[in-house]
Amino acid sequence: MADLAIISAPVGRGGTNKFKDVEAVQGLLNMVPVADGGASPVLDIDGWPVSRLLNAIVAFQKRQSIPPGGRVDKQGKTIERLVVLACSPNARPLPAPDPDPAELARTSVMHAMIWAGAGLAAINSVLEAQKSVFKTGWLSLDPSVVIALNAHFKLTPTIAETRLTELLRIVQRNFTRALQTLAKASSSPDQVFVSVSRQRTIAEVSRLAGEPTEPSWVRLEGPRLGSVLPGGHGAA
Repeated sequence: MADLAIISAPVGRGGTNKFKDVEAVQGLLNMVPVADGGASPVLDIDGWPVSRLLNAIVAFQKRQSIPPGGRVDKQGKTIERLVVLACSPNARPLPAPDPDPAELARTSVMHAMIWAGAGLAAINSVLEAQKSVFKTGWLSLDPSVVIALNAHFKLTPTIAETRLTELLRIVQRNFTRALQTLAKASSSPDQVFVSVSRQRTIAEVSRLAGEPTEPSWVRLEGPRLGSVLPGGHGAA
């Protein structure tokens, strides 16, 4: 069989899963008509060999009467059929690539500052209410604040007063630090938001947790973009 030079190594179950190769297969599956086994819904073109890609490969192979091994080989029948169908008159247009996460974070700084400022104001109002009679002080609060404290932080006036105040102070500090970071981002965004590879993120999470986090059949090469704040806080 002719070498189509579309991918440089196998993609999918047990494959090498190089970033550009995975992107290529994701793109081809998105372009193949659904009636011919194309991905539905479309896959994210992110170079990340997750289970959705594996399932899409298997579904395509079954539709094309190819043994459903879940892998696309460099010179195999699967890649040949993908190319033929992706170039057919009925092929679907290729979706736009994912936007850069760091750029998305940079453009959301002002909205994030508004949100964090509102959160800090709400926490301050709760701490102020606690200066009155503890149990009844919460009755003066905006009901939406009480609901948010319970939904997001599991904080209610049923918690012992000393412990509740301690936890509220922690939330207050977190909002304050977030606002400080966002203020820096508004003037020097490139120093705050950085797109990093998913491989690097996995390596860092694994190092902190002391155990691997990626699926056992996945091997990664190349970048996968994500956006982080200093200290490991996600921003995308």
